[in-house]
Amino acid sequence: MYKTFIEQNISFIINSVANMLSSANPSIKNNADILIDLIMDTIDNVFLIQPFAKLSQIANVRSKANIIQRLCEIIPEVYKSKPGLVNTYVIPSLIYLIEENKIEIKASVSKLIKTLYKMIGKSIFEFLPPSKHDKIKEFI
Repeated sequence: MYKTFIEQNISFIINSVANMLSSANPSIKNNADILIDLIMDTIDNVFLIQPFAKLSQIANVRSKANIIQRLCEIIPEVYKSKPGLVNTYVIPSLIYLIEENKIEIKASVSKLIKTLYKMIGKSIFEFLPPSKHDKIKEFI
């Protein structure tokens, strides 16, 4: 019963926890990390791909790298069962994120590109506009 409720409201829950990740208070930030770990261990990652992909674009700078890292963790499992979800939600986020200039976010974007490339292979370029191909190749 609770799991179904959480799955139905996961976007709201993830958004709220992401706000906690942005906190300057280390205790709040640590608790948010623990809560995200718990959610990822409990909820089918298929339900998490969309909220994490969306948050990777709009999250606060202090939490964005963490969100992208979490997205990288769930991509392999989701891609194995529902590759269309990765193509639908993560690729558009990547197109947006590839333009990030902050060092800590660039490192996470690099990991995201490598994770996607490992799953999708050279087909990744079919989903990206030609203007982004060179940037993606820089990271591979």
